[in-house]
Amino acid sequence: MFHPKKPLILIIEDELQILRLLAGMLGNDFEIITASTFEEAADVLCNNHMFACAVLLDGNLHEVNTLPLVQLLEEAGFDLKKVIAMSGNPTMQEALINAGCFQEGLAKPFSGSKVWKVLESAGITAARTT
Repeated sequence: MFHPKKPLILIIEDELQILRLLAGMLGNDFEIITASTFEEAADVLCNNHMFACAVLLDGNLHEVNTLPLVQLLEEAGFDLKKVIAMSGNPTMQEALINAGCFQEGLAKPFSGSKVWKVLESAGITAARTT
């Protein structure tokens, strides 16, 4: 069974450049598990949600709406206020927030400082090593 040494963040994002950027930026302070397709995301969430302190969730994965992933997390008892919605589409961002995700999402494009600010606002912290 997986037991992270640092707080775990699940990053669900289909744009590999953003996925790598987030994983690199957060990797010193958090354990990171990533997924870039809907199927990978469902698998990652089912197998790791109980260990995660947060989920960074893209609103669409290859044009597939990710609201069912929010429902999956809710049914599993995950605190949806620890799900940070990421989207370049304001309508999708609003839909994810209305579904119960943290009220302050990450509108694409976003800066590294904005990511840290939103994580902090959601109460997601780790001992900074840098």
